[in-house]
Amino acid sequence: MVEELATRFEALAGKDAALTLVCDADQDSQANQTKVALSGLHFVGSLPPCDHSELISVIRSRCRVVDEAAFGGLTYFDTTKNVLGTKYRLVVTHSENPHQKRSRF
Repeated sequence: MVEELATRFEALAGKDAALTLVCDADQDSQANQTKVALSGLHFVGSLPPCDHSELISVIRSRCRVVDEAAFGGLTYFDTTKNVLGTKYRLVVTHSENPHQKRSRF
């Protein structure tokens, strides 16, 4: 699918246009990551929180507000981590509203 998306995008936008592939956490696998890396595409992915609990337990003092007016209480912090054998930059976000909803169950 990665190769097909890249080919279709290049046909529409041209060879020098930048495409960013957005992947759900369910799409993360070593095979998929290798294909994305070899494609030269930019990408954004997500990680299942239950697989990376050390990121959840980061001290709130490391978190910064994204944009209070636009996103309410959304906070984030930057870090790096080896995921699927490669070191990546991670931007970890936290929003209290969805957190409270999940915590009720």
